[in-house]
Amino acid sequence: MKQNPKVSIIIPIYNTEKYLRKCLNSVINQTLKDIEIICINDCSLDKSADVLSEYAQKDQRIKVINNVKNEGLSFTRNVGLDIAKGEYIAFVDSDDYIKLKAYELMYDKAKAANADVVCGKVQCVLETQDIANQELTSILKSKQSYFDKSNLREGLYKIPNDINTMIAVVWNKLYKKTIVDKYHLRFPEGLIREDEAWLWYYMSKIKSVYYIEDVVYSYLIRQDSIINNISKDNSKIVDLIYIQDCIIEHLKEYKLFKKYKKYIVGMFRRNVETLYNEAKNKNLIYKESNKVIKKYGLSMDVNYGNVEKIYVKFLGIRVLKIVKSDYKIKVYFLSFIPFGTIVYNNK
Repeated sequence: MKQNPKVSIIIPIYNTEKYLRKCLNSVINQTLKDIEIICINDCSLDKSADVLSEYAQKDQRIKVINNVKNEGLSFTRNVGLDIAKGEYIAFVDSDDYIKLKAYELMYDKAKAANADVVCGKVQCVLETQDIANQELTSILKSKQSYFDKSNLREGLYKIPNDINTMIAVVWNKLYKKTIVDKYHLRFPEGLIREDEAWLWYYMSKIKSVYYIEDVVYSYLIRQDSIINNISKDNSKIVDLIYIQDCIIEHLKEYKLFKKYKKYIVGMFRRNVETLYNEAKNKNLIYKESNKVIKKYGLSMDVNYGNVEKIYVKFLGIRVLKIVKSDYKIKVYFLSFIPFGTIVYNNK
């Protein structure tokens, strides 16, 4: 009976013909040979399907699945999770590539330390070496700084209660499939920033992470990538609020919300304030964030720009709060008001 592979590598593909060969070459030439390579084509409009067919013919470890219709990144990764047979799970985006010893290094450390997750360093790479392109070079510096901030000395660490301190990407890590299967962990579909949600799902179930000091993953910075165009597509910026909703709902389902509440509330507040400042449709951010606040009874003060609070008092007791922001007035009843009010500003 054939033994399951050591690592299942899940690669979603959509219109990345230009980068796909480099990506696949980095995977099929891994020094860890006992792997399965699951490539899911999300109805690419270019010749990505031809490239996949070419590589599948020369490497039997490659499995190619074609979505019936374009479903998006989360659905496509979930297809890979549904069929993966490896002892460990890994993700690669089809415009990126990995170092040749990446999975051998991470797998050996995972087994030796009995680690639930292994995390390696990320190297940012520009698509073109056009140093005159200030926008791309600025993104490069910002992204690299973000990835470097969580680099630690090699070793086994406890998972921090503040999971936000771990970089919110799935593809520089190795995960135990038994944990993924036990909790049926899947990406939330139809949303961007899905990595953040899935990492919270996984990391909240484990106790330790092993960090290695080697660069394992090369992240390509493209001018036309999804993430770099979020700010230009204002309709998707609100997805970050929906992702927070997914995380809170998941933690409540597994009775973990109390443990992480302090960090979740802080993260939610920071994200909402950032989105409010960046969004063109500020009313949408206000409405959707308040839906989440009310849904879970979160206690927080969110700074929605220029906010004025007016309190109504009866016999010296605050009974009403009126919040006036740039665009809206909201009234909160703090207790029953029998008669008479005195209004004053709280500044």
